[in-house]
Amino acid sequence: MKQFITVLFLLMGLAAHGEVEKLVIPGGTNIMIKMSETVDTGRHNSGHKFTAILEGDLVVDGKTLVPNGSKVYGEVVESTQAGRIAGKSKLSIKLTQVMVENRLVQINTNELNYIAQDGEAKDTVGKTARAAAVGGLIDGKDGAKTGAKIGVGVAVLTRGGPIGLTSGTLLDFTIQNDVNLKK
Repeated sequence: MKQFITVLFLLMGLAAHGEVEKLVIPGGTNIMIKMSETVDTGRHNSGHKFTAILEGDLVVDGKTLVPNGSKVYGEVVESTQAGRIAGKSKLSIKLTQVMVENRLVQINTNELNYIAQDGEAKDTVGKTARAAAVGGLIDGKDGAKTGAKIGVGVAVLTRGGPIGLTSGTLLDFTIQNDVNLKK
């Protein structure tokens, strides 16, 4: 009987140990982060690594798997700066790793995509038309042509603005597949 009880306790211990070892963040889990640095299309290219902080505990089945304040790392997937006459700035980012008990664990999240508002081409047309109108008032038809050239020149000198995510920005990602946190 003593052997039976000993074996039973041993099995219960192994079962409990198996539950402790099962540390998995399921795919579909949302993860909110706070940017630790600014990332923008004017300064950062595709492949740039950035850091963030986990905003709130990552809890699964009532157990905190990753505590609030843990470091999170991400990558710029795409960074496109608008051209001088037309085009849109675009920034895409994703998370790649999270720090768990002083070790990096790979994660795969959705990409967040930011695209500049349409209007750069309209802005170029507007600058050209305004400059042509002013030139026309000053010197008739020839002035309008000169003004239009100046308007295009101003547009070429003015690049579309960068897209930036400033330090402190809160972002919400979704983990795409199960993440095993076992050592």
